[in-house]
Amino acid sequence: MRTTVALVLAVLTNFLSVNAKEVGCPVGPQTGTDCAAAASPGDSALAFREDAKTHSSTVEDQEAYGEANKEKEEWSTKLMAHKRLLDADLEEANKKKCKHASITVHKADGLLAQGYFSVDPYVKVTYKGQENKDLTFQTEYEARTANPTWNHTEAVLLCNMIAPMRFEIYDKNWV
Repeated sequence: MRTTVALVLAVLTNFLSVNAKEVGCPVGPQTGTDCAAAASPGDSALAFREDAKTHSSTVEDQEAYGEANKEKEEWSTKLMAHKRLLDADLEEANKKKCKHASITVHKADGLLAQGYFSVDPYVKVTYKGQENKDLTFQTEYEARTANPTWNHTEAVLLCNMIAPMRFEIYDKNWV
């Protein structure tokens, strides 16, 4: 009877190792859940089915990821198009906010001369025009006077109402 039991165990062990090889498990001691399932002959088909399900779900996951990525790209494209429209609308609104104006540089009193030299003053005016660009105009210089009267009027298009204007007085002899 011992011989029969040993023979049956040897045949069963050999059969289980062949079965484990078919599933892809190492032939040694069976470890891990996949190899344990593969060790029994009835579960080998189940192990193969689980591999097939895992593979198909991986493919399905990749397809779902691809679809999600496509949706993300579509939304990104739509968002960029919307941003371009908003930028165009903002630019159009800024053009509409531009106002024609006249800037007059009238006079200055009590300018200081550098040393013993006389002053030949003129004024540079800088303001923001379309597309937020700095635009500049200047008056003619008044020769040898510390109290110039320019009475210079310039027609301008002001587009940024909150940007400061700069009025700078220069001496023709020192620039």
